[in-house]
Amino acid sequence: MKKVIILFCSLFIILFVGNSASPAKIYNTSGISIFNNPKDTLQKECIGELASKKGKTVKMYFFQNEDLPALGASGTLAKYFEEEVLGFYSHGYIDIAEVEVKDISEGEVTFTILKELSSVKVNGKKESFFKQGNMVKFSW
Repeated sequence: MKKVIILFCSLFIILFVGNSASPAKIYNTSGISIFNNPKDTLQKECIGELASKKGKTVKMYFFQNEDLPALGASGTLAKYFEEEVLGFYSHGYIDIAEVEVKDISEGEVTFTILKELSSVKVNGKKESFFKQGNMVKFSW
């Protein structure tokens, strides 16, 4: 029964978070803490908080300064989410944009958005994933 509920909730999130033109990529919906940052030799990642967005420019404050990207590095920016559907609690990251590092200064990184990856409409209006204070992860 638990597998059926998990499958239903996963399908619900995929159907209602993504759209047909660019379906959302959802991952890390396990019970692992978001601050558990295992080292992977193939991919690096940093977790932080969105500071601002103006046009195609996004600024982010990093929680950890040990693995900051180099200027010009490109990768994926993902937003942390938490949802409860039919009593089932789900959390993880959803890819929101492909970005490139434009500037780095004291734990703040400025990105240029190359391509937005996810789109959600609420009451007919596009929901922004780039709100100040959203927890995000940059993987490169």
